[in-house]
Amino acid sequence: MKIAEVGTLWRSNGLAAPLVLQADGCVDLILRDDELLVAGPSTRAFVGRGSSRGETLGIRFLPGLANSALGRSLLELRDLQLDASDVLTPSRRQAGLSLLRRLRDANGSEVVEVASADIAAEYSLLPATQGWTAVAREAAVLGESAAALARRLTISERQLHRRMVASFGYGYTALRRVVHAQRARAMLRAGVASSEIAYRAGYCDQAHFTREFLKLAGTTPGSFTSVTQA
Repeated sequence: MKIAEVGTLWRSNGLAAPLVLQADGCVDLILRDDELLVAGPSTRAFVGRGSSRGETLGIRFLPGLANSALGRSLLELRDLQLDASDVLTPSRRQAGLSLLRRLRDANGSEVVEVASADIAAEYSLLPATQGWTAVAREAAVLGESAAALARRLTISERQLHRRMVASFGYGYTALRRVVHAQRARAMLRAGVASSEIAYRAGYCDQAHFTREFLKLAGTTPGSFTSVTQA
C-alpha cells in the first residue's frame, strides 16, 4: 500500500526460512516477532527472514526520505539490519513500534484508515529542503549523470555527493545502479532478452549486466527468469 510522500506499507506472511532480498536503495522500519528493526539502505542483495510467529510488516521509505523520518544520517546503516533500540532515540523507537503494532492488529478496513492517517502524520512532515531527493530519484530513472543532476540543483558534484550520503546513505552512482537493476528485472519479467536488456538498461555489455545483476538481485539473469516464468 502506497503512502503519499512517505513510501510503502508492506506485509509478509513468509516463514522464518532465509530469503534473498533484492537491493532497492530504501530504508525499512520493520515489525517482526513484535520487535522493531531498522533495515538500512540496501545497495546489494542480502539474506533476510520472515517471522517465526506470524506476519511481518513494515514501512519502506522512499529513497532519500528516511534520514528525516528517523532523525539520523544513514551512512553507517547501509546494508545492515539492526534492532531499533540501537539506531533510534527512545521516543522515535516507541512511536514506530506503537504505529506498526496498531497496523498489525487492525482489521482490513482499519488498516487503510490507520495507514493513511497515522503514517502520514508521523513521517510525512519532512523538511522542504528534502524536495531535492525527488529530483535525484527522477534523474536516476532518466539516466542523468551526476554532473547533470548537480547542474539542475545548482550545486557542485562534491556537494551533491555529501547530500546523497547524508540523505540516501549512499552516493548518486549507487542510486543509478539500483535503478538499473530494477529496470532490468522489469524487462526480464516482460520476456526481454538479456542481450537487449544489457543495452537498454544502461550496462556496458552482457558481462557487466550479469555481474551487476548478481550483486543487486542476488541471482543471475537466467536464474531470475527461470523462477519468474515457472
